[in-house]
Amino acid sequence: MSEIQQKRVIKSLLDSGGKKTVGQAMREAEYKDAYVKNPQKLTKTKSFQRLLRKYLPDRLLTAKHRQLLNSTKVISATVFPDGKDGKPVNDFIEVPDNQTQARMVELGYKVKNKLVDKVEQSGTIKVKPILGGDSVPTHNRDQKNIEAPQED
Repeated sequence: MSEIQQKRVIKSLLDSGGKKTVGQAMREAEYKDAYVKNPQKLTKTKSFQRLLRKYLPDRLLTAKHRQLLNSTKVISATVFPDGKDGKPVNDFIEVPDNQTQARMVELGYKVKNKLVDKVEQSGTIKVKPILGGDSVPTHNRDQKNIEAPQED
């Protein structure tokens, strides 16, 4: 994997504004399919992390994050001005961009490892019959009901 390919991946990701996956950017940078299917093989390398620090430094991310946490948007609205005629006027007003702010708050918690997307657990769960019958109905019409074990 060449540094040129890695730079192409980073440029593609930044240019897409977050709309491309790492795998898509790798495919565009002409990485082999086997490598594209496991993007972490690229993203966890020291050389890729070094390029990320160079082209996407924490100080820039922090500044943009702070800006977006306080983002606003301009919307059209009917304004009722204080005045002699008191007639409503169509105007543009600036309001908080709650959707962007919420995404930035969520991202902040994720970066600080205080919010996890998904937690997977595995194990065995014992299930006891609660219907009180001596069989458990099946959803397969071709099978008979399964006998449930009786407890003493």
